[in-house]
Amino acid sequence: MGKIDVSALSGVSLYIKQGEMISIVGPSGSGKSTLLNCIFRSEIPSEGKIMIDTTVPLQKIVTKVQLPTIGSSAMEAQKILGNEVEVVSALQNIGSHLVSSEDTIKAEVLVTGNNKGSVETVMSLVSCLGLKCWHAGDLENSAAAEALTSVLIVINKNHKLKSSGIKITSH
Repeated sequence: MGKIDVSALSGVSLYIKQGEMISIVGPSGSGKSTLLNCIFRSEIPSEGKIMIDTTVPLQKIVTKVQLPTIGSSAMEAQKILGNEVEVVSALQNIGSHLVSSEDTIKAEVLVTGNNKGSVETVMSLVSCLGLKCWHAGDLENSAAAEALTSVLIVINKNHKLKSSGIKITSH
């Protein structure tokens, strides 16, 4: 197989709308990490593919937990994408309107995934947003974070809050 020359980030232009989710994929050396370094000013591994799943499986009744049959949207994404992509679940309980605002986010983030390196990468990215995060175990545990979203919506509604969140404590 011959050598392929890849020009990382040649002529790249990027615009991401508030609340929009994107995936960055490409062969090793194509500039995924360089692009992320430009966005987050953080060290990111330069190989492999990681998909950060922030999906919450809300249906018509958003105040009731309704998870996919497989267990969570993150598990569903992993099944669809296969083993070529590491799916890491994070940020379900942080509204996109908060991430892009000037408001201080007091909630913490649960991060789940099956690959330690991928989880650490995502936790580094979440930290760049100024948020505290916790490794909450394997991807199967993403079901708990996804389910919490409906619970937080009920709390917001019942107590007339703008945006409730979670905080991990220790005694």
